[in-house]
Amino acid sequence: MEWIGVATPPLTTVEQFDAVIARTGEPEGLEARWCGRTESGELRIVTVWASKEYADRFFAEQLGPVLAQVIGPEPQGPSAMLGLEVLRSWTPAAVG
Repeated sequence: MEWIGVATPPLTTVEQFDAVIARTGEPEGLEARWCGRTESGELRIVTVWASKEYADRFFAEQLGPVLAQVIGPEPQGPSAMLGLEVLRSWTPAAVG
């Protein structure tokens, strides 16, 4: 079952996000990823995974060490993750 993650990362700039992505590449099971900024200026990362297991493995095995490389061992701000099991999805049909 697909899994959506909405993260508030301990990053403050899009350049830091880009550096993390450059080091992690395209993790197994990742289907889509977006980075945006809230009205209050905080970054949010939205990801879609083939399953919760893929997401959990990425967060446990890859993301922590890469974040430490990019921002250092001490987080620069609060980090939070909201996970959602996909119950329904919609994708527009291709035209033509």
